[in-house]
Amino acid sequence: KEAEETELSRFRPLEGTNFFEASPGFKEALERIVPPGSLAKIRERIELFGAKVAGWDREVQESALYDSGPRIESFSRTGEPVERIRLPETIRRIRREVVEAGIFQNGSQVEQFAKVILLAHMGEASVLCPLACTEGLIRVIGAVGSESLKKTWLPRIQSAATPLAGAQFVTERDCGSDVGGIKTRAVLDGRDRWRLYGEKWFCSAIDEYFVIAARPEGGPEG
Repeated sequence: KEAEETELSRFRPLEGTNFFEASPGFKEALERIVPPGSLAKIRERIELFGAKVAGWDREVQESALYDSGPRIESFSRTGEPVERIRLPETIRRIRREVVEAGIFQNGSQVEQFAKVILLAHMGEASVLCPLACTEGLIRVIGAVGSESLKKTWLPRIQSAATPLAGAQFVTERDCGSDVGGIKTRAVLDGRDRWRLYGEKWFCSAIDEYFVIAARPEGGPEG
């Protein structure tokens, strides 16, 4: 027991620390994964990103103490219906700075995942969930989106003007988040317009841009 207590006493908080610099294991893993010719460049970018995360982490901790976090405001102070999302200004600014720091501009998938690992050190800072949902929306549009979506909306979704503003409606009462079991129907109305019929039980990272999972009318199950 005394040895365990001594070991625990060596732990120190990492607030304000460049998490990449503080993790020898992280660096070693990167060296094993990244080709030698690309290692110096990717390490430099990740080190710079890690320094930014250290600064954001301090602000996130302070924001968690004094702000109530994201919430939906249905009415204004005078009772008018507004239906808007209220996000603490600190978090909104950090989201913008995460995008400006290049979370969507990466030399490889490994670089982006390394940045995500660094962001995870901030805990639940209203950053990682919207980042995952926004990245998912970007990939959906890139894979199956129309040219109009790719040309007009994809740049906005990736921009710092609406940072990490992707949201996803997938979950339903009967099947949870099992996409293969969803009941919501998408019915084609005209050449390029769809009407959705169903009920979603949960929205991930509610914000400005939505991807909604639905089954085309007459489509196969599963």
